[in-house]
Amino acid sequence: MNPDSITSRLVGTWHAVPNFDGMVVYFRLLDDLRYIGASYVTEKVHGRERQRWMGMRVWMVMESDSVLRCSYKIGGSTWTRGIHFEGECLILDCTRPATAEEPEPARLFYRCHRIAEEDLPEGVEEVFDKVMAKEWT
Repeated sequence: MNPDSITSRLVGTWHAVPNFDGMVVYFRLLDDLRYIGASYVTEKVHGRERQRWMGMRVWMVMESDSVLRCSYKIGGSTWTRGIHFEGECLILDCTRPATAEEPEPARLFYRCHRIAEEDLPEGVEEVFDKVMAKEWT
């Protein structure tokens, strides 16, 4: 499959279900492969737990038909994500290699399913809007 046809399959709004606990993620991939995401996170603030939506944006480029090259800034440091489809389900492979601090590689992946705009949870579209309103550099 060529990267252009894969790109067209990637464009849209997705609900990502990780293979680990504790994260809820919705994201949108635009025609130019900019990623805007909203993750529901729990954080400790002054000793108390607080839950909120956190926005994220990433530049992405198809490196091959199974690899996305990602960066927070144009010309910044990059990393890769493996991708493939199982039917209509997009699989994002976020596996981390072994390091001196963590000798075992972490096998992390997300099973992503398309979601209609009207089915997004309350607050997600507002996070997307805030992320898009910032200048992309």
